[in-house]
Amino acid sequence: MPMTDLKAYPAALKPAFNNNGLSQGMCGSAWLVGSQWKEWEGRLAVGYAGIGIHGTAVGNRIDILNVANDGSGATKEELSWPTATGRLRHLISGPDGALYVGDEASGNIYRVTPL
Repeated sequence: MPMTDLKAYPAALKPAFNNNGLSQGMCGSAWLVGSQWKEWEGRLAVGYAGIGIHGTAVGNRIDILNVANDGSGATKEELSWPTATGRLRHLISGPDGALYVGDEASGNIYRVTPL
């Protein structure tokens, strides 16, 4: 399913990223802020609900997107996530520069920092 109906809205901004064409719920995102993130500083962390339907993988996933300054495209790296199938509903950058991730399935909140 396309993210934007370009036939109905030909002047719409084209999507920078499409999750490899999979219909999978993006559940939350946050910008990584601070020099501790090194090459990931300023990139967008996006959480997914990987419940294994419609060809999607089972298990949680966080992608780190490097969105072009003009919004014309994005590259991604996948952050491996050690928990079982769940729903990463919320991602937020904390005042300490860490990424906080809320997992709806377990009820846990995880604090993520770079190595």
